Amino acid sequence: MKSAYGKAARRQLGSTVGPFGKLGWLQDLHEWVRDVIHPLGMKLKHFQQLNGSETFSLIRFDTTKQPVWFKAVGKPNAHEYFIAQALSQLLPSYVPNVLATKPEWHAWLMSNAEGVTLWEAQTSTACQTAVKTLADLQFESLGMTNVLLDANCRDLRAPALLEQVDPFFDTVAKLMWQQTKIPPPILTCHELTDLRATLKTPSIVWRQRKFPIHSGTLISTLRTLLWGRNVASFWTGPKPTSVIRS
Repeated sequence: MKSAYGKAARRQLGSTVGPFGKLGWLQDLHEWVRDVIHPLGMKLKHFQQLNGSETFSLIRFDTTKQPVWFKAVGKPNAHEYFIAQALSQLLPSYVPNVLATKPEWHAWLMSNAEGVTLWEAQTSTACQTAVKTLADLQFESLGMTNVLLDANCRDLRAPALLEQVDPFFDTVAKLMWQQTKIPPPILTCHELTDLRATLKTPSIVWRQRKFPIHSGTLISTLRTLLWGRNVASFWTGPKPTSVIRS
């Protein structure tokens, strides 16, 4: 505690690394949250900080009504600030409502998600509902690719992933020579060449181009080829329920 206090106090004399690296930030945050929720008929009660650093913070604020959540992000996760806002605007029925933003902190205040967690439910029905809901979200986002990319979402479409295939296998080939434990077996240059060619087969690329929202399947295929795990199928049907397994 003394070390943390001394570190923060010394930074008062110069620039801070992040918004939470100076004394008094919690009071500033408390006042900002209070001003945001007051028009909503809520008053602050208690708070619980679940994580934090000089540039990152996650705090749950209990109010006289439902809880609200404060989150701030810094490098290398600053993109989450823009993605959270985009999802809240484009797909509001799937994510918590963003009540306010604080751009200078890359932070936002959001409402509490309703319902119970999968850990609390622990039923196959709840898991099926979660998977179907995620599939519905994916389908509804099909026409939002450019907007989501502008919000700094990672590009996992087939063309972008295919550009990474050769650099990936070049790195894997070097790492194979550094492997000291067997199993798993060390792959030869010939085996890696075959895997690289398989990953670039027209059938895989065509499916990914036809269904770009599920281009993460390309990553699953790569893992399958390298580590022998089974992929059930490519998603080739229009029904989101096709991903649900009992």
